[in-house]
Amino acid sequence: MQTVVSDSSAEHRTLFYKQFFSNKKTCMWADFIDVWRESYLRAIEQTVPEEDRESAYIGLILDKDTAPNLSMVYSQSENLDKSVYCGFSIDRLPSDESLPHVHALVIVRPTPQNLALLREELSSPHFRDYSIYFTTTVPDDDYLQSLAFADLKGSVQRVGNFFLDFSPINDHLFDLGTHTNTLLFDGDKLKDIATRLATVFLSQGRRPIIHFVDRESQGFKLATRLQGIVRSMVAELPPDQLAALRPANLYIVDRAEDPFTPMVINWSFQALVHEFCTINAGRAMHIKDSAEPVPFNWTMEHYRDLAFQNYGNVSDRLSQLCKDKIKYREDASNLRGATLEQYRSYIANMPRVMRLERAVDNHFKVHGALSSSFNERRVFDWSRWQQDMMDPKTLSKSDPKQYAALMKRMLQNATQKVLEVALKNTAIYALRFERSIVKDTSPLEGVLQAMLEAGVNRHQLELITKLFGYASADRRLLCGRDFKLQLPPGVEENNLMRHQPHLTNVMMNATATQPKPMRFETVDHTSEGAPTTARDADACVFILGGVTFAEALTARQISGARSGKLIVGGNTVHNSDSFCRAVMELPPSRELDIGSILGWN
Repeated sequence: MQTVVSDSSAEHRTLFYKQFFSNKKTCMWADFIDVWRESYLRAIEQTVPEEDRESAYIGLILDKDTAPNLSMVYSQSENLDKSVYCGFSIDRLPSDESLPHVHALVIVRPTPQNLALLREELSSPHFRDYSIYFTTTVPDDDYLQSLAFADLKGSVQRVGNFFLDFSPINDHLFDLGTHTNTLLFDGDKLKDIATRLATVFLSQGRRPIIHFVDRESQGFKLATRLQGIVRSMVAELPPDQLAALRPANLYIVDRAEDPFTPMVINWSFQALVHEFCTINAGRAMHIKDSAEPVPFNWTMEHYRDLAFQNYGNVSDRLSQLCKDKIKYREDASNLRGATLEQYRSYIANMPRVMRLERAVDNHFKVHGALSSSFNERRVFDWSRWQQDMMDPKTLSKSDPKQYAALMKRMLQNATQKVLEVALKNTAIYALRFERSIVKDTSPLEGVLQAMLEAGVNRHQLELITKLFGYASADRRLLCGRDFKLQLPPGVEENNLMRHQPHLTNVMMNATATQPKPMRFETVDHTSEGAPTTARDADACVFILGGVTFAEALTARQISGARSGKLIVGGNTVHNSDSFCRAVMELPPSRELDIGSILGWN
């Protein structure tokens, strides 16, 4: 293998590309979950063919990125059905145990750290053989050559790569899972994001036609990085496979265009769980009265039905599921005197029923945690305040002083958790009324004094100034001060969901058959013989700085009413806490000086 690994691995990768792209010629955007599952199943098949799998043992080796991604799309019981009996982290492989009966299936990112760990393992192998798959193209031929030199015993059977350097959250949402606490990106961070984003398109057999807002923005820097990386990735393809790539429009937008949506409460079930419990790697992390995180992801029973429903509808649906569960238990207790066939049917159906019951129990745990959080934080009161303030119809009849007076009343007898919500809402207030506040700071001064008296410290108030400096109206090139947004087709108004993401108009225009002119420029693709726009109605909006579940809901609503499919993604999926942490990492801003307003200076 030392002398042929580069050639053989390149040949294998070419064969893989042919197989993959031939399946994607005529369909629209595939479900991200399905893309991950199909690639994983293909890797298992190539590791041990199905006809030999009954007597085979497969051990799965993953890294810190691929492990959570795979756990969101494939369950432990499904792995057992495919003869995958054990799993390891690449940085914690067995050092004193030999497993000569186990075929190792390795799925990792092609990082220098993973290369060092693979070389260490191959120099003294613990498994029967190794099938190694990277989630994107390797940096260069030296990477493979270094791997070959470490394989002294010829244990590596195949080396290849998928395009899977992203987290599949649901059918319309992906997460690159990187630089989660950052809103300003330098060269290395942009390169990392661009490399991961390229795999989103290539996993679908697409080549992005890249649109950006301003040549002075970090979005333009990402666009040019992405263009070069995609060009280098597809350069290895033979002409027929290169021709099979279909163009798709990619719109790169900065999170600063809409700083409100990450901090406004969205009442869809998935968004609420992320806001108050935090979803991480397909698990709800902070569940009251639960010692461990609770599974909460796209592959769970009932998840697809519940995720995009509003909280009231979810409550009704869970009540019905609970009644169904009780009824089934009562029917099971009446099996005495049943026929043999009825017993067989009951036993055969038991695994599915138990899976359904576990899913219902988990949804109930999450739902109960939400109810507790609502009471602790006075969420309904704050949400009504947010919706009134963000609604142009309501706002036109009011002024900043009225909202300031209301906020001061809500701060009375506030607990620490209520103060956390109040601080975020004060930041929204300052940004929403920025034009009035610049002229007259007295309403904001009253709110700030009330917050200090309630227990908020000076450092926490920096959130307001930093958010103001990051996303004031002059920096919102697409949205500016325009809060008049059209609802997605078929969506009815809801009193607690009047706020629509400010990128709704961008998303609707991206999938329109006759799009309106917008303030986007396009990366020059003429040297590659590519068009400047894609005729295909499918499109992607990538939010640099983080996407939200509210925007994923909007994308799903738009796709349901259009011929094309819209997907959205970001370098992370924000809730209000993670967004505020990222804002606090920004440099100080003097555009709204809290010290001067409060007389500290």
